[in-house]
Amino acid sequence: MVIDVFKFINASKEKKIVSGIPALDSMVGGGFNYGDLVLILGAPGTGKSTFVEQAFFANLKKGRRGIFAATNRVESSWLKELSSFGWDLSKFKDNFIFIDAYSAQATPGKISGEYTLSDVSDLNEFYRILKKAVAALDLKKTGGVIIIDSASDFLLYGNPTAVFRFMKLLSGLALENNAVAFITLEQGLHDEKITASMEYLCNVVLEFKVELNKRFMRIARFGAGVHPLEWIEFSIATTGLILNVEKFFGGGT
Repeated sequence: MVIDVFKFINASKEKKIVSGIPALDSMVGGGFNYGDLVLILGAPGTGKSTFVEQAFFANLKKGRRGIFAATNRVESSWLKELSSFGWDLSKFKDNFIFIDAYSAQATPGKISGEYTLSDVSDLNEFYRILKKAVAALDLKKTGGVIIIDSASDFLLYGNPTAVFRFMKLLSGLALENNAVAFITLEQGLHDEKITASMEYLCNVVLEFKVELNKRFMRIARFGAGVHPLEWIEFSIATTGLILNVEKFFGGGT
């Protein structure tokens, strides 16, 4: 029996969800696996939101579909952020859904929209809206991403134990629908036990920090996979995040 090795490799790649940063994807075997919960942990201003926006756009370009839930901005502001990096979502308007988890905090009682939370502390409502978005996009057909930016608001306004239970449901939803979930979390904002619990519930943890006016990230956890643990410097350019990975590959991408 002859095994088509290249066909097997290509099939494996098709089941990967990329970060949009080629160097990082190379470090983690081509991307993230269906069902992964990827925690993006860092203090405010370290580049977490830009990272998840870059991953979102990169996967739409690859024919995937996506759901982006934002707790700190409305859709118009979010679209402007992406367009500032040249990430134009207009051609993908049928392939993504934006969930507004911000308006309920900023203008309570004045919210509207099919994918708008009425109460950021109500994780049952959030999960129902997520499932509705997954079904509307038929996410399982193409695979894709579910992004929550940021989980910190749900922890601040709601019950942390309920958030932990929600994370388990999110993991199942992602796996069942060929998706990867990226969740940002504000480091230093929560009790250490809460942060440690969130890290425990995610099988992938990427840490971000700023030191001496330079940005760094590292792969703190990647399931059972082998990966570098060193902090890697990166910059945010007009095209998004660029890693300085000369140590690993001899060039930055």
